[in-house]
Amino acid sequence: MRVVATGHGPLALAVAVLAAAPGWAADEDLAAVRVRGTLRALVLGDAAAELPRTGTGFTDAELLAEFAARQGLKVEEVGVQRSDALLPALLAGKGDVVAVGLTVTAADRARVAFTQPLRVVSEVLVGTKGAAGLPVRASELGGRKVSVVAGSAAQETLEALKASAVPELLIDAVANVSDAEQLLYDVSRGERALAVATSAELERFEAYNHGLQHLFTLAERQPAVWAVRLSAHALRAALDSFLLEKGLVSYATRRFTGDLDEIVKRGELRVLTRNNGVSYFLEGGQPRGFDYELASMLARQLKVRLAMVVPPAHDQLVPWLLEGRGDVIAASFTVSPDRAQLVDFSQPYLQVQEMVVQRLAETRLTSLEQLKGRRISVRPGSSYARTLARLQPRLGFTLVSVAEDVETEDLIDQMASGAADLTVADSHILQAELTWRQDVVGALPLEAGSKKDIAFAVRVGNPKLLSAVNAFVKRADRGLEFNLAYRRIFEAPQDVAPPRGDVKGAVSPYDDIFKKLAPRYGFDWRLTAAQAYQESRFNPRARSREGAVGLLQILPRTAKSLGFSRLTDPEECTHAGIAFLAELMGQLEPELALQQRVRFALAAYNVGLGHLTDARRLAAERGLDRNRWFNNVEKAMLDLQKPVYYRLARYGYARGSEPVKYVSQIQTRYEQYLALVP
Repeated sequence: MRVVATGHGPLALAVAVLAAAPGWAADEDLAAVRVRGTLRALVLGDAAAELPRTGTGFTDAELLAEFAARQGLKVEEVGVQRSDALLPALLAGKGDVVAVGLTVTAADRARVAFTQPLRVVSEVLVGTKGAAGLPVRASELGGRKVSVVAGSAAQETLEALKASAVPELLIDAVANVSDAEQLLYDVSRGERALAVATSAELERFEAYNHGLQHLFTLAERQPAVWAVRLSAHALRAALDSFLLEKGLVSYATRRFTGDLDEIVKRGELRVLTRNNGVSYFLEGGQPRGFDYELASMLARQLKVRLAMVVPPAHDQLVPWLLEGRGDVIAASFTVSPDRAQLVDFSQPYLQVQEMVVQRLAETRLTSLEQLKGRRISVRPGSSYARTLARLQPRLGFTLVSVAEDVETEDLIDQMASGAADLTVADSHILQAELTWRQDVVGALPLEAGSKKDIAFAVRVGNPKLLSAVNAFVKRADRGLEFNLAYRRIFEAPQDVAPPRGDVKGAVSPYDDIFKKLAPRYGFDWRLTAAQAYQESRFNPRARSREGAVGLLQILPRTAKSLGFSRLTDPEECTHAGIAFLAELMGQLEPELALQQRVRFALAAYNVGLGHLTDARRLAAERGLDRNRWFNNVEKAMLDLQKPVYYRLARYGYARGSEPVKYVSQIQTRYEQYLALVP
C-alpha cells in the first residue's frame, strides 16, 4: 500500500488513537455506523495540512464530509502516525474507512476491500533536474539506486521490474515517511539520485519546487482508492455509489468557462489568487488570508465548495481565468482600464492608495519631485508600473522592471535590505507588512487624493456570476465577517505585557491546574504557565479571532481530535493544550536535544508543524543548524515571510515573526517564573 497525497483538507494534528472504544466491533457495517451516528475516518495524524494551490479535484476530507452528511453521520478523524499502520488500524476496528487516497498491492486486496477510484494516477521515475547521465528507459536502471516509500505499490512495481527485466536494479525502500514528498525533496537537492512518486504527488510537489526531471512512467492508470473492511459490504456500496456520482476520475484535467449555472452544477468555485501574506497562506495548519476569507464567504453564499488555484506568476492570473483554469480572480487585484478590456470587474471591496515605500533610516520623502534620479523597482504588469509610466517623464526617475513572479512584499524586503532603491505598494499590502516589520515606511502616495479600486474579476460573458459576486460584495461590505477578516490581516497583534509574580509563590490563579497536568507530559508547570500567559494572559474565557479558546488557546477541532470536549472547563481545556504540545513534541525526532524539541514544539503550536518543517529545511540549505532554534531555525522562520523563500516552501508563506516572538517571550517569561517560584 502507498499513500497518494491527494487531500489538502484540514486533517487535524492528532495523537494516534490505537485503542478501540468498548463496544466497537471490527465487523461493523453501515447499519451499525448509523446507530452510532459517527463515521470513524482513519487519517494520517502526522501530516500537517498543506496549502492547496492547484484547485484540481475534491480533497479526501471534503468528500468524506459530504458523504457522511448524506448518511446523517458525523465524521470523527482517527489519527494514525504512519501510512503502513492505516490498514492494520482498519482491521483492528479502530476506524470504519481509510479516508486517504491509496494505491494498493496484491497483498492489500486480500486483506481489505477498496472503493471505486477517487482518481487515477501514474507512477513516475524522477531525477534531479540537470543531472548528467539520467536514465531514459527502464533497461538503463541496472546498478542504479531508486528510492521509494517502503510497502508502497510503487515498491511492488520496482520489485516486479527487478524480477522480470533489470535484476541489477537497487531498490531503496524508505520507511517512516508518510508520502513521497521527502524523497522528492531529497532528489531535487541532489541528495538522492532517483525516486518514484505518483503523478498526484508530483503535481503537488511541483507547485512549489521545480528541481525535478520527469524521466519515464513505470506504471499507468493506477487507481487511488479508500479502504473498508471486507465485511463492510453496505458501507463499501454506499461509498462506491457516492464516488461514482462525483465522477472524479475525469474531473481534474478539465477546464471550465461556463457561467454561474455551470459552477453551481459542478458544486465548486475555483478562485485564482496568490500565495502571500495578504491574499492566501497557511497558518496553524489552516488556510488564511484576506482574499481567501472573502472567497470562502462568497462560496458559502453560492453553496458550493471552494478550490484555490495559485498560478506561478502575477501575469498568469488573467490568462488562467480566460483559459478556464479558474472562475474568479481574488488576489488584491487592482481595477485598471487595460485589465477591464480583458475581464469584468465586480464592485470594489477595498480602496487603496499606491504608496512610495522607502527605508525608515533614510530622510523621509516629502514630495514626488524628490524622486528625480531615484530607481523604483516594480513588476511591469502591475498597476504601479502603469502609474509610474505616466509620471516618469515629468519626475525623471528610473523605472526598474522585475520578474512577474516577484511579490510586492519581496520588493519591500529587497528595498529594506538595500538591494533595491525604492518600490511602490498598495496601502493595504504595506499595512500588512507593517504589522511585523519596522524598517520601512510609506513615504507618500503616487497620486495624492486618488484611490484605486480592489475588486474580484470574472470572465467577460459570465454575467450571472458577475451579478452574484456584486450582490455578495454589497452584502459583505464592512459587515462583521468582513471586518474580522480585515483585522486578522491588517492589524498588528497586541504585544504581551511583562509577567507578574506573587510573593507567595504563585504566578497565576491557575497554578494548581498547571502543577497537576504539566508533569503528566514531562513539562515543568512554570513553562505551561508562561505559555498560558502568552496565549491568554491567564483568561480562561479568552477566545481568538480564529476560534481558539481557553488558557492555552486550543482550537476546538484540535481538542476534539485529542479526546477533549468540555472546553468551558478550564482544567479540561488546559489539558487539551498541554496534550497538543506533547503531541507536537512526539512528532519531532527523539534524538533532538530536549530543549530544542520544546522550542520547536512551541513554534509549531503557534505557526504549525508544516511551517516549522519548511524553516528547518531552509536553515539547512542556508548552512544553519536545522536542529537548533535560536539564531538558526528562527532566522529561517523569519525568511518564510519573504517570497524568494516561501515560493519554494511546501507550506508557502508563514508569518514567521510571530513564532519567533512567541518562543522568545515564553523562554524569557519561563526564566522569570523560575526566579519567582524556585
